[in-house]
Amino acid sequence: MRLYGLPVFLFSLAEWLLSALPLYWLLPKMYTLLLGGLMDYKLLLKLLPYLLAWMLYLYIVRTVLLYMQFGYTAGTGMFSALLAYLRLLAPSTGASLVLGAGGLLTWLLSAVTALFYPGLPALLFRQFAPLPSTLFKMWGIAAQYQLWSSKTFPQ
Repeated sequence: MRLYGLPVFLFSLAEWLLSALPLYWLLPKMYTLLLGGLMDYKLLLKLLPYLLAWMLYLYIVRTVLLYMQFGYTAGTGMFSALLAYLRLLAPSTGASLVLGAGGLLTWLLSAVTALFYPGLPALLFRQFAPLPSTLFKMWGIAAQYQLWSSKTFPQ
């Protein structure tokens, strides 16, 4: 923590700032659609492209900064890690999609359990639902690290 606490904090701060940056342009456009969409749900569908584009942007920012953190903490350099990310774009995205689907499946299972088995079973499943999703997130970071290290330190 003493060695990498501040750099990781700065990476997190950069992620927050870069994530909020597009909202400066998106919120004024989305605000009028949101206000009109309260009465007409078809206007809310016009928000979908903005939200999907922002989510794609968030994914790219998060993975780029993750790879830069890998390079920084390993001492190989942030920009060499960024180049490794660009070479591994397809496998990295595939791993994220597969593990994200597992997290989504866990969330859907929790929602369906609450819908069909209300009461104690739903409460218990809801209490344990964060564990698999956290494991999927950790597995996703480990998969990204494995991809990065396989490209950076070939055997």
